[in-house]
Amino acid sequence: ASLTTVVSFDESAKELAIQSDAIMSLVYTMSTWKGNQPIVLQCTTVLDSLMEMMKMIDSNTEKMVIDEVVDVMSSFPDDARIQEHCCGILCKIGIWGNRRDNNFSDPKVIKMVENARDRHRGDYSVESLADQFLLLVMSDSNSRQGRSHAMGSGASSRLRSRSRTIGSTSNRSRSRTATKSRSPPRTRGRKGRGMAVLPGIAEEGEDSA
Repeated sequence: ASLTTVVSFDESAKELAIQSDAIMSLVYTMSTWKGNQPIVLQCTTVLDSLMEMMKMIDSNTEKMVIDEVVDVMSSFPDDARIQEHCCGILCKIGIWGNRRDNNFSDPKVIKMVENARDRHRGDYSVESLADQFLLLVMSDSNSRQGRSHAMGSGASSRLRSRSRTIGSTSNRSRSRTATKSRSPPRTRGRKGRGMAVLPGIAEEGEDSA
């Protein structure tokens, strides 16, 4: 109880706890005492508070926290306070965590949060945190799709532009080749002046230009 009180209100205590591997200790404790509701509740309460310091937590630890939180939510589906703190932990990971790994939007995580919201209808804390988490997942998904669409459109535009350039270059090259076939190149003057250039080399020069 004293750890919960200190960590909940003292930011320096939170930093010290994270530096002392308190998060991994909490994950281990929850894993060891899966059936002990009071211990699991205290661990999720402290973790919920520590997640405000996500910038100090690496992606591997983040994934272990998420996996353990999912197990806890599955073990105590009817405990509103445990579900509340688990949803709070996931929300903070969604806001401040490492989104590149996409751990927080795993389908099994989403399912647990949806179950918590549906089972605890009328509990404002659980419902609001669950809804916030699901909105974060939706926002992240839309953002990824937007980036993918933008990259695809840009690539298509570049390909179309390249195709037009190659096509027009080839037409010009064929036109010059036809003209040169009717009029053999002159070689008068300085050595090399007036020499014909192979069409392929001309295209390379124009492309590089």
